[in-house]
Amino acid sequence: MLKIAVLGIGNAGGQVANVANSRGFNAFCINSSEKDLDIINENIPVFLLGNSEGAGKDLELLNHLSSCSIRICLKLKHLIPL
Repeated sequence: MLKIAVLGIGNAGGQVANVANSRGFNAFCINSSEKDLDIINENIPVFLLGNSEGAGKDLELLNHLSSCSIRICLKLKHLIPL
């Protein structure tokens, strides 16, 4: 049987993870904004990157956090229940 988990990155990714989780899929969220993580279902593991204020439209910060996200995901993959 194929097992699928959803990794939500950023606000939009978090919203997708919420929907996927409500339909029975496992999910995990990463965001640099604590405010964005506040809307994530309580049963979804979350990881806050950076200073909790978000990257906004700062592309340099967003690129840095994105590359960190990939490395962190590889290290934290055991937290995503399958």
